[in-house]
Amino acid sequence: MGKMVSRDPVILKEQAIRYACILLDIADGKKLDFDELILEKRGTTIWVHFAVRPKGNRRYVDF
Repeated sequence: MGKMVSRDPVILKEQAIRYACILLDIADGKKLDFDELILEKRGTTIWVHFAVRPKGNRRYVDF
């Protein structure tokens, strides 16, 4: 899970999307399915949750 903080909400959202894309590229490159990718906003902070487990994958995406 990663935490991003910025004073500009547009830059913050763009950073979260870029970070999520990098994580998806890594998972695809290693041919690993992921369990969840969630971009969550709490106040002025955006959290990126990304989980990869060896079994029980469900490829869950939520914004």
